[in-house]
Order: sequence, then structure tokens, then C-alpha cells
Amino acid sequence: MKWTLIPTKKMTFRTNLSPEEVMRRIRAQLDKPKNAGALHHFEGEVGDSSFKIRDTATPRKNSFTPIVEGEVLRDETGTLIRVVMRMGGCVWIFVLVWCYPFALLLFLSTMSAIRNGIGPIDKETILSMAFMIGMPAAMVTMTTLGFRAGVRTARAFIAEIVSSES
Repeated sequence: MKWTLIPTKKMTFRTNLSPEEVMRRIRAQLDKPKNAGALHHFEGEVGDSSFKIRDTATPRKNSFTPIVEGEVLRDETGTLIRVVMRMGGCVWIFVLVWCYPFALLLFLSTMSAIRNGIGPIDKETILSMAFMIGMPAAMVTMTTLGFRAGVRTARAFIAEIVSSES
């Protein structure tokens, strides 16, 4: 998986099952009652040939878990499941609110340095620049790692559904 500022993951699954059977299995999996000890439980909406789900049962709630949107299509070899995973809108608002002040401070500091010239670089200047760059970098890292964990869970969920057994 590539590191990006906007985590998105696209996947395609192929199975010999019919599209109707795939959708039935997704519905059945979503309708299972939550187990108290279960690490993952998905909830969401399932249509005739598409679904939109999200992992909701992690003990330490991962806010960066992706929203999984899938489309189930009949193919000449069986069934094709196209999946796109994205972070939710509320998470983006949180990330932007978190990063905006640091980006603004970095921009204003850079403009001041251009306008007034670069003065002596002392310990305080280095620390403030590291802080202004480090905080958004920490948020991007946290976002990406949380998203990756959710992608692994969703991939396992879908792989379990499309496996020929069951």
C-alpha cells in the first residue's frame, strides 16, 4: 500500500459464487448478533448489487477505519466484487481542524522569513519549526496506520464471505 495524504484502497475479488449468493452471504454476515468478545463486527447497508459497510466492534475504537463500498457484478467466469475503501467525512474534518493551525503557523513563519529575511537560527526557531512540521506529520502517520489496520480487517471480512466453503 502506498503512503498518501488521502488514504483510499481499491480491490477486486473474484469468486465462482453467483452474485445473489454473494449478496446473501454479506447480509447473513451483517445480521449475525454481536459477540461480546468479537474483535470485529461490520454494520451497514446492503442493496441488490452493492453494499456499504464499516467495522464497528473494535474494542479500542479506530476512528480511521475505512468505509467499504462494494459493487457485485456478474462476470463470464463467475462474480466480480469491486471494493473501494475510504475514510469517512467526519474523520476528514477532524484531520483538517487538527492540521490547519500548524499549517497556518508554518505558512506565516515562512512569509515572515521571506519578508524580513532569515535571522539567526537558534534553538527556539528549530524547535518551533519541528513542532509545526511534526504535528501534521504525526496526524498523517496516525491516519494512514489506522486506515491500513481497517483495510486488513475489511479484506479478511470480504475474503471470508467469498470463499467457496460455507
